[in-house]
Amino acid sequence: MEDYLIACCAPTLAGKKVGNIFSMKKDGLNYPDLDYWNEKLNPYNIKVRLLKDGISMYLVYVYREMLLDELLKREDIKSFLHNYGYRCTKTEEMIENLTSRLEDYKEFPHEIGVFLGYPLSDVLGFIKNKGKCYKTCGLWKVYGDKVESERMFSEFNHCKYCFKKLYDKGYKALEIIEKYNGGYQ
Repeated sequence: MEDYLIACCAPTLAGKKVGNIFSMKKDGLNYPDLDYWNEKLNPYNIKVRLLKDGISMYLVYVYREMLLDELLKREDIKSFLHNYGYRCTKTEEMIENLTSRLEDYKEFPHEIGVFLGYPLSDVLGFIKNKGKCYKTCGLWKVYGDKVESERMFSEFNHCKYCFKKLYDKGYKALEIIEKYNGGYQ
C-alpha cells in the first residue's frame, strides 16, 4: 500500500491537498493494512478510510482531517452538500454519507470532488456540464479559475515528483513525512 500512498497521495501527505483517493485490487489490501497506516499517519493528522468495498477493488480515501474539517465548515460547501443529501455537520458523518452514496448509487457521486479539495466552481461546473465544456483538464476538469487550478496542478505534480524521487532513493513514506515535516523541498 505504501506504493499507492506515494504515487497517489503525495500532495495530501505533504499537507498541500485535503485528500486523495485511489483504487486497489483486493488482493493487495486488507483491513490490518488500513489499521497499520492509520496508526502511523494519524499523528500527522492524516487518516485512511475505506470508501467502497467493491467486488474486486477497494476505493481508499486518504485525507488531512483538519483541512477537511475547515473545508466542510464553509457555508458554500455546506449548502452545496446539503443539496446532495448531506444533512449532518460532523466530518466523520459526512464521510459516512459519501460512503453510503458510493455504495447505494450506480452513478459516481461527483460531490466527491469537494472531499478531495477541488474548487467548488469546478465541482459545480463538472456536474452542470456533465464533464464537458471545461476550460482545461489536469488533475481534474476546470470550469472556474483556470490560472489558479493550473498553479495547483503544478504544485501537486511537483510534490508527487519529489515524493517519488525520495521514495525511489529508498526513503519510506513515513520518513519522507517526518524528514520534511509534512512537506517537500
